[in-house]
Amino acid sequence: MSTANSKIRDCKRNECILLKPVLEKVRKKFEEMAGIIGSIGAFDELIEPWTAYTERFGYFVAANSIDEEKTVPTFLSVMGAKTFNLLRSLIQPDKPGDKTYDVIVQTLARHFSPQPLIIAERFRFHKRNQEEGESVNMFVATMKRLAEHCEFKESLSEVIRDRLVCGLRSEAIQKRLLTEKALSLDRAVENKRVHGDGS
Repeated sequence: MSTANSKIRDCKRNECILLKPVLEKVRKKFEEMAGIIGSIGAFDELIEPWTAYTERFGYFVAANSIDEEKTVPTFLSVMGAKTFNLLRSLIQPDKPGDKTYDVIVQTLARHFSPQPLIIAERFRFHKRNQEEGESVNMFVATMKRLAEHCEFKESLSEVIRDRLVCGLRSEAIQKRLLTEKALSLDRAVENKRVHGDGS
């Protein structure tokens, strides 16, 4: 019986010796994965625009100190199967791994974010008024989002201020704001009178 136990111990010892390098690799990989800051997830155009996804990926790369040579493989790994297969179709006969990060981003940007028409974007911006139950802060945030492709440039703050004043639901608050000299967007938003009437 002791010979059998001895053989079992030797066999287990040999298995441990054989498995040791594999277990070491698994341990190192686990440590690497445990050290990841944040998560990026697959791209979903119903949740966010392509530009926001690539911006978040840039922060993910920076937060995790991913070096340049691993940026493309990481990006291709996290973008999700749907986006990866679309990319493969768009760049055929080339392979995604052979492209630079910038080429991949630009290729998918042309598909997901075609260049918007400025006049159409400005039309949507100028037609937007404060909705019932919408706070002033939410209204301003929406106006900033709508202004993203309007190319207002240096006049952005003034245009949003004007749209805020014109688009408010309360005429009384509009009249009060129109009497202020040198009204800035920040002052209009911070102004306690704007927040009156539950806005």
